[in-house]
Amino acid sequence: MSLDTTMDNKDLEQAVQILEFPTFAAKATKFIGKPMELALDALPNSVKNKLGEYTEVCMRTAFRAVLLTVNKERRFQKAHNLVHKGLVTATGATGGFFGGLSMAFELPVSTGIMMRSIAEIAREKGEDLTTFESRLECIAVLGLDTSSPGASQDTNSSKYFYIRSSMAKEITKAAQYLAANAISDESSPFIVQFLSKVAERFGIQLTDKMAAELVPVVGAVAGGGINLMFIDHFQRIATGHFTVRQLETKYGSARVQTEYQAVLNRLKDKAGHIVYDLAEVAATEEK
Repeated sequence: MSLDTTMDNKDLEQAVQILEFPTFAAKATKFIGKPMELALDALPNSVKNKLGEYTEVCMRTAFRAVLLTVNKERRFQKAHNLVHKGLVTATGATGGFFGGLSMAFELPVSTGIMMRSIAEIAREKGEDLTTFESRLECIAVLGLDTSSPGASQDTNSSKYFYIRSSMAKEITKAAQYLAANAISDESSPFIVQFLSKVAERFGIQLTDKMAAELVPVVGAVAGGGINLMFIDHFQRIATGHFTVRQLETKYGSARVQTEYQAVLNRLKDKAGHIVYDLAEVAATEEK
């Protein structure tokens, strides 16, 4: 059993690949030329002591960007991914030039641009950004990276759906609060709980980003390159997430989740065969 059209099946498989096998940490490691663990260990104490503060600032920026500045009309309008990549790269290059001292400035600006990009991707996929639920789903994208620890204890099931379900209650409560109140109060318990839930996971990615940026590679070049990888990473997650939501609107959540798991099983099985074949080749060569 599969979805009704070839395009829908192709879109779903692409979404599974994006959401279940994210690549930011691997790309950043290759870019800086050292394991991420070493980069994290080398983070200055001045930065380590402010990780929570930086994450909180980014979450507030994301909240304001999505609720106050995003054009909520024109559903299905094509997203300007390249424009946002260029802006974030330039911001990162500026931050890289000035080093760790620029973090307090660079992170909120980059996050704001990234959130506008995510919202445009959501809109392109048919999300109704006049609803608070859809706008909060944009913020939730920041917490959907499945490579972080604690995504799921079950290695066979979807990490994406596990994380998504863990945030569902907070999204619903926050959306209901926003719909009932004319003023978007960031200090509301419902908003705080939602942003904290996302921050638990986004903070891990943000720490990796800062660690990679502060490795003494080539200053501005490193900052711009890492920022480009960072926004590309979350643009891809946004594309995967809102593709799944678009398919759920068309086919229903239960059917899409079943097909998603089937695709995931096939991809894992295929990957297992590749690993087995490589091991067999290596063993043959040793003989």
